[in-house]
Parts: sequence; C-alpha cells; structure tokens
Amino acid sequence: MLLQTGSRFYLRSRSQSDLQRNALIALRWMSTDLAEGAPLSFKHYEPEFMSTTDRDGFVFGSPKGEGEQVEYNDKGRLLWSSVIGYYIDPETKDLVRARMPVRPEPTVVAPQINDSDYHIEELSKTREDIKKRIVAQMAYDIKTTQGAQDVLVTLRFRDEDLGFGLTVQTRLEMKNK
Repeated sequence: MLLQTGSRFYLRSRSQSDLQRNALIALRWMSTDLAEGAPLSFKHYEPEFMSTTDRDGFVFGSPKGEGEQVEYNDKGRLLWSSVIGYYIDPETKDLVRARMPVRPEPTVVAPQINDSDYHIEELSKTREDIKKRIVAQMAYDIKTTQGAQDVLVTLRFRDEDLGFGLTVQTRLEMKNK
C-alpha cells in the first residue's frame, strides 16, 4: 500500500511538472511571436462558434521570414513576410505553431487575415510552404481576448490519465502596427 501511494504521488508530481513545462514553453513561443505581430492582423478561431473549423487557435501577421528572422525592406521598414498560427490538433492534443509566407509577396503593411488565404485550417494543412512545430503537448483549450495593443491568452492543459489540469494566462503586447 505504501509503495502504491508513493508511485501515485510520483506520477502526479511528474504530470504537474510536465504540464507546467509545456505551459511555460508555449507562453515563451507565443510571447516572442506576438510581440512582433500587429493587432490589426490578429484573428481567433473557436470551433464551438464557427462551423468552418474544428481547430481551436489564432492567426496573426508576422515580420519573420524563412529563417525565423525579422525582415526589412531597403528603406528599413518592416516587411510582413509570414502569417503565424497557433492551434490545438484535435486528435493529438498537441499545441502546434505553424508559419506560412504572406501571399503573393511580403508587404510593408500587416496582412489582413482573410479566411480564404490564412484560415487556421489552411495553416494546419501539410504543404511545403507551411512550417510546423509542436510547441506543447496535452493542450485542450486556447482562449484569447484582444485589446487595443495586446492579447490576453489563456491556455489549458490536461493529463487525461491522471485527471490533472493546469490553466495559465498572460497578457502579451503586440508592438507593431
């Protein structure tokens, strides 16, 4: 009985540690990306309110190019080179970061997120021009509330096996216009 109690405590502690690590890694990625984004190019997708998606996530314009570096034109102005999206894969519960180039080419104005080109479902497709990275595991919900220059992000993680969950929330400032 003592061994079983100790094992359960270890598994629960390990689960809590894993969820906290996942949350911190996800927030680090999001804060870096959103700081370089523009509020006018931000759009959130929620499956329960939109029949056009089964993915929970958001999309925004970014000045990061192919090498994940901020790009500038010959006059020193930011070039809006890509659209970045974060979404939860409904099957694996992975929090995924996807980046695709702005179409037809980078601009000095932040891209408007239109559903025909930059829908969260477009970013979740497997295509050569879309680069994806799993940022965290065991995610089950993303909520955002957009302010004038910032975004309040709430992430929820859950370990289904142990019945343990974690909610983290942060306000991230979008510094570019």
